[in-house]
Amino acid sequence: WMKTYVRGDIMERRWPLFNKNYSSILQSDITAYGLSIDIRIICKELVAAGCSASAIESLEKCLRKWSALGYKGIPQVYFSSDLLAEFYLKPIDNCFSSSEESIFLRESDNIEIWCCSQAYAKKILIKLSKELYERGLYLNNFKTKILNKRSIDRDEHPMEGKKYGWLNHFKERFNGLMHLYYRLSNKLILNECYERLIKNPEFTIALLQHYSNEKININKSLLKFISSNNAIYPFQNYFIIKWLIINYNEEDQELYILIRELAWNDQEPYYLRSIARHFIFQHGTESDCAMINDQIFKSDNELEKRDMAFLAGLTVKIA
Repeated sequence: WMKTYVRGDIMERRWPLFNKNYSSILQSDITAYGLSIDIRIICKELVAAGCSASAIESLEKCLRKWSALGYKGIPQVYFSSDLLAEFYLKPIDNCFSSSEESIFLRESDNIEIWCCSQAYAKKILIKLSKELYERGLYLNNFKTKILNKRSIDRDEHPMEGKKYGWLNHFKERFNGLMHLYYRLSNKLILNECYERLIKNPEFTIALLQHYSNEKININKSLLKFISSNNAIYPFQNYFIIKWLIINYNEEDQELYILIRELAWNDQEPYYLRSIARHFIFQHGTESDCAMINDQIFKSDNELEKRDMAFLAGLTVKIA
């Protein structure tokens, strides 16, 4: 569906327009797009498009349970969410299909409309605002502007605000090599994982899953992150260790030693110590497992006792 209906990158699609008679460009994006998607509307339209009613009913229950408001918003980062987000804007794409007077370009929630005149661009802006409003969406006032074509830099991305050199043009032109390029860049710049965990802690789970799907070893980056003070909350380290229980590379002893230290550090929150003990029980030595078994009866914390008894597969009666 994405291949059939979702249009390409704005940079790639706008290049031919510089040689045509479009003088004004309307640029904007949608405010808090993912969080503003109306769950009722999208589920109703999915059923109308031929999706299984029972599947959409289950989807709606999941989305409503996830949503803080209960009636709008979808999770971010995941491909499945991208699919829903694109489908939700399909009526907007259809409403602004290209004509002699304008060319409609969209990349995710970023919109660029090339118009024959400034007056027509203003007219389109009013219509766009109205159509989005009917779907519970609003344009970002700070990013909405009408520009003259001569003021546009062909090599600057309209939404990202960064220059695109020959390498970017190469990547956009030869889409078949994009995945290979991306894999190589991630392998060569593993520290990017470390930087991403610092910059977007709310996406920790999605980032870890991404690297897992790409089969990229990020143990060194995770070691650097956990041993730093850059986790804005200990729960971020909890998610990382939980992910490592399944994805740990046993050759990385430094990471293992660090997690073992966390397991017995009383200064750390209990839930972090607990997941660290789960890790060392699965990947540790016989002495580590023996220590956990020994602590079942020595700990003064009843919750801790039960947790370690669960790890050891024991049923114990604790006074």
